[in-house]
Amino acid sequence: MFPLPAAPVAPSSLNKLVDEFDGKIHFVEIDIEQDPEIAQNAGVMGTPTIQFFKHKELVREMKGVKQKSQYRDVIQSNL
Repeated sequence: MFPLPAAPVAPSSLNKLVDEFDGKIHFVEIDIEQDPEIAQNAGVMGTPTIQFFKHKELVREMKGVKQKSQYRDVIQSNL
């Protein structure tokens, strides 16, 4: 499972969360200005958007700025 942000979202906060789950998740960051076709294919209409995938299937999408604990809860519930 990995979160896929559509644009930078509180980088230090997300980096800490990614470090917390080191070896358990894959994190991919997409700059939608540099790769607009990826955002379009993923159905991303605005930023920030975080998409969570498990076994290549979208399991959750979170739009807007959220608390780090909300991201953590989604990750933990899908491990």
